[in-house]
Amino acid sequence: MWHDCIVPGCIRQGSCKIKLQVMQPGARASFAIVTPNTGAWLCGIHAVQGMEVDLVIKPTRTEEVATFVSAEDAGEMVQAVSGVTPIPAKAADEVIRYAKDIGQRGRSRDPSG
Repeated sequence: MWHDCIVPGCIRQGSCKIKLQVMQPGARASFAIVTPNTGAWLCGIHAVQGMEVDLVIKPTRTEEVATFVSAEDAGEMVQAVSGVTPIPAKAADEVIRYAKDIGQRGRSRDPSG
């Protein structure tokens, strides 16, 4: 299935999906905690041409990753898409275990305590 390229004025079809990956250190891409689909696509030319990406993180307690992608032309936003991806419970449990493990190792190395 083809999609419109999000770049304003582009008439080529978007064949390259824009995604994020939230991963633990040392994890392979197949073990991402969550890989939100942003709903945005680029054509092949814009995917390799280069781009500037502004990423703003706003913590929530929704157990979801909400994305909002906009494309600008001459500083004016002219196109936008959004998406919501739930964070799998299994991934959340693994992250909590990992964080506790790191905390335990950090405390054992602390000479004060």
